[in-house]
This record gives sequence, C-alpha cells and structure tokens, in this order.
Amino acid sequence: MNKRLINFLLVLMLGIIYTVDNLSVFTFNKKSYFIYGIKPILWILVILFVSKLPKLKGAAKSKYKKFLTEWVVYLAVFYIVIQVMGGFIQGFGSSPYDLSPLGIFKNAVLLLSTLVGKEKIRAYLINNGSKDKPWIRISFAVVLLTIINLPLNKALSLKGNFEIMKFFGETVLPQLSMSIMAAYLVYLDTERLSIIYLVIVQGILYISPILPNLQWIATAIMGGLSPIFSMMLLQYFYLKESKGIKKRDINKEKPAGLIITSLISVIIIWFSMGVFPVYPAVIATGSMKPLINPGDVVLVKRLKEADVKTGDIVAYKKDNIYIFHRITKLVDEKNEIKYETKGDNNSIADSELVSIDMIKGKVINIVPKIGWPTLILKDSRNKVLKEKVEF
Repeated sequence: MNKRLINFLLVLMLGIIYTVDNLSVFTFNKKSYFIYGIKPILWILVILFVSKLPKLKGAAKSKYKKFLTEWVVYLAVFYIVIQVMGGFIQGFGSSPYDLSPLGIFKNAVLLLSTLVGKEKIRAYLINNGSKDKPWIRISFAVVLLTIINLPLNKALSLKGNFEIMKFFGETVLPQLSMSIMAAYLVYLDTERLSIIYLVIVQGILYISPILPNLQWIATAIMGGLSPIFSMMLLQYFYLKESKGIKKRDINKEKPAGLIITSLISVIIIWFSMGVFPVYPAVIATGSMKPLINPGDVVLVKRLKEADVKTGDIVAYKKDNIYIFHRITKLVDEKNEIKYETKGDNNSIADSELVSIDMIKGKVINIVPKIGWPTLILKDSRNKVLKEKVEF
C-alpha cells in the first residue's frame, strides 16, 4: 500500500467518525451507548489499523527520548499551572463530569481511545513522507486535526460577529495552538510524546472536582499562548541538548530571559484585556474635566453593590457604551436602589438613573495622557459615544 493511499484512508476515517459524531441528522450520536460504547470502538479500530502499518520514526534520535519525555511532562504541568492561576484570578466552578468510579472509568476509556487514535493518525500524516518538506505535511495535519476537534453544530449555529469572535477565541484558537504543539511532538517522536502531553493536560479535566471558570478572553489568551510557548521552550532546550544550536547563539538567547519575557507579555495582555479584577480604560470625552481629561487612562476595579457609595466615579454601560461619571445620589425607586450620576464638567445630572447591574466598576486611579495613541486609532464608531454622553 503506497503512502498516499494510506494517508487518504486515514483522513477518510477521521472524516467519517467526525461526521457521525457531530451531525445532528445522526440522532443516536447523543446517546450514552454511542458516546461510551460505539465511539471508543471506532477509535480502537483506527488504532488497530494504524498499528498494522509500517513503523515510522520521528526526527529525534533515540538517545534523546528520555530527555524529551521529561520536558513534555514538565510542560504539561506548566499548562495546568497556568490554568489554575487563571482560576485563582477569575474563580473556580464545579466539574461537569461524572466523578464516580464508573464515570471516571467511562471517561478514561473515551479519552484514551479518542486521543490515541487521533495522535496515531497525526503521527502518520506527518512522518509518512519524504524528509525534504515536512512543513507541508505538518501544516495539513495541524489544520485537519484542529477542525476535527471543533464542535460542528456549534460552529454552524453561530450568529453575529461577537459570537463568531467568541467561538474563535474560546474554541478555535486554543485547539489550533494545541494542535501545533502536538504536531511538533509527533514530528520529534511519532505519537508517544503527544499522547503523554495531551493525556496529562486533558485527563485532569475528568478527575478534578473543581475546574477554572474562565472568561472566554482568558481562555483564548491562556489556551492560545501556553502550548505555543511550551513548544518554543522545548525546541530551544532540545536543540541545545542535541547541539542543534551553536554555542554563541545559546549565549545570545538565554532561556531564562525568554521565560521572563513571555510571562510578562502574558500578564500585560491579561491586564489589558480585563482578565484581572482591575483593568484599564481610555477616556474619550471631557465630561469629567478637570479631574479626568480625554486621553487619560483610568484603572477600573470591579466591585459589588455594597462597595458603591456617593462620590464614587463609576463605569456604567448604557446602550453598549461605557460612561465614566460620579455618583451624586442614591435613589430608592420601587424598592430598588438606583444611582444618580453626573459628569463633573456637566451642567446637569444624567437623564436616567443607573441600576447596579449597569455598573461595571469603580475608578481607583488615573494615569494622564497615555491613552492618546488609542484615541487616534479609534474609528468613526466612537463618534456615537461622544454624541450620547450628556453635558
């Protein structure tokens, strides 16, 4: 059997299982007997088929297998630590999985059969070919296995730009990043390394009673960056160990500096995207002059109702626009506490009272002028904000 035919059959198997598992026309694919019975059997058949094919070798030499295995375990633990850090910032939630002994067993069978089957196919698609242009096979496998891991029904039901953006950040980007990491691992040592890595990072989901409850932006950032950073780090140390990096290049690029720079970059991105309890915002109007001017950056702290009091400058959302005004009065309206707000530079109070669910945070600090570049880059849609802010 030639290489192209083998690869075609493997892609066909993937496509059939994915179609049966995802299309709503197959009503049985949501039944327990399919999920925990038929589906694992299909993947076991794939595993048996691939096992009968000629053995392939990865690019790494045998003497480095132990070194690579240790680093893959370290990086899998690193990924879990990053997720836990996100949980401490944004909170944890109860696991949705069945944690009874039988539930853990069924999930383990499903996870291992699916994961091993996919990684054996990935390894064959990447390593079953000439050594001249492996990047073509790697790119194909990355895209294919990313698509295979996406929920088809959810993708087809997306409506509006926000839902598409959220799906891409929460689902596509982490899957793509993880697929790139797995592709590099199977390129080095067929499926062995990628199975170790993925069993650790995915297996924890099925045994932990609590899991990080992350916002989709945090999931996009952490899920997108962690595997890529891990791949870069593994590549660096492997090339160093195998003498693939010249000594002068090692001296130029210290791994400690790479780690610190990457972590600082991640923290900055988290902060700017609002992952932390305190986040920045650029002021576009002069309604709070002279205290806050256009182009100033304010630091906003998320708060609870008990923390809101007269005199606070709060950020509240009205018609999808954020307004930063001071609370001037608490008003009891139909047994509900609402807030009268007013810009310091405005002649009258805002025309509508603000409810607690509209308030997104309290201004705790002001950094003058550093937001001007952001204002310059804002598009014409921000004219609406200026028109709706009351003076």
